[in-house]
Amino acid sequence: MNEDSVWYGGPVNRNNPDAKKHLPTIRHLLQEGKVKEAQRLAELALSGIPDQQRHYAPLGDLYLRFDHKDVRNYKRVLQLDYAIASVLYQSEGVTYTREFFSSFPAKMMVVNLTADHPGSISFTAKLTRNKGKGLDQIGIINKHVIMRGNGGGKVLEKQMLANFKNV
Repeated sequence: MNEDSVWYGGPVNRNNPDAKKHLPTIRHLLQEGKVKEAQRLAELALSGIPDQQRHYAPLGDLYLRFDHKDVRNYKRVLQLDYAIASVLYQSEGVTYTREFFSSFPAKMMVVNLTADHPGSISFTAKLTRNKGKGLDQIGIINKHVIMRGNGGGKVLEKQMLANFKNV
């Protein structure tokens, strides 16, 4: 699973404070045809600081385990028009369907599990993140699965130092 706000070390303001004051000079150099000079100044004044963005980190992994035997007619379907990925198969006379849907505007991810015989769906689920790194808590609160942690970097470093001082 991914979520676009999970970054190593947390949010950073990378806006270059020199950008606004050098923009008129860069424009003037371009108007005079001094492209190389304008480019050199733009690389210094308009680039984000630090010059590299922190890397994106996955939110976590959701593992669903189904103990189905003798699986037949296994089929995967990707419906790009509806943003739905599906898995369909049969096991012991039951047809199972798993549908996965994510919506950025609705800020949600949905897993829809169905079977053509009532009472046939049974599974175990495991939620984890990066082999436990940066993961502080996974639990259920008010019927919602909650995962808490951090993206590492200075946030994680401060937490580790605080834990070390308490030992």
